[in-house]
Amino acid sequence: MTDNDNFETNTGWVDLYTDGACKGNPGAGGWGVLMRFGQHENRSAAAPPTPPTTAWN
Repeated sequence: MTDNDNFETNTGWVDLYTDGACKGNPGAGGWGVLMRFGQHENRSAAAPPTPPTTAWN
């Protein structure tokens, strides 16, 4: 998946916008996603305090 992917469904397209980062290795990190389907929009994000080095693999 890239930072901007489109997935076709039976009724249209779902646009996904993603981003994430970590400070240090291991260290605090987080991610976010914006999902759009027509006029609908949903956002999700998480920031575990100290994920292990392999958490993002």
